[in-house]
Amino acid sequence: MARTRTQPPPNRGDAYEEPEPQEEQPRRPVQEYRLGRVKAVIWLNETQLGARHSVQFFRLYKPEGAEHWQSTTSFNRDDLPLVARLADMAMLYIYGALQNEGV
Repeated sequence: MARTRTQPPPNRGDAYEEPEPQEEQPRRPVQEYRLGRVKAVIWLNETQLGARHSVQFFRLYKPEGAEHWQSTTSFNRDDLPLVARLADMAMLYIYGALQNEGV
C-alpha cells in the first residue's frame, strides 16, 4: 500500500524549507498604444505552442456627470480609422518582437 508523505522528511543535517507562496502579480500588457480615445493593448501569452501575442482594442469615454473614465469595445464610424492605425502599430510591434526572438 502506497503512503503519501504529509510532513517534511526527517532532519538529516540539511534544512528543509517549505517553499514560500509567491504573490501573483497582476498580468501587465507588453505594450499599449493610444490615439485619441482609442487604445490598443498587446498581451503576451505563453501556450503549449510557445509565446503568442493577442491584441485588445478599447474606446475610452466618460459618461456625463461621471467621475471616472470607462471603456467599451464598440466603435463609432469616426473611430474606425484610429482602430485601423492602431492595428497596424500592433502588428508592427508583434512582428518586431518575433524578429528579436529569432522566430
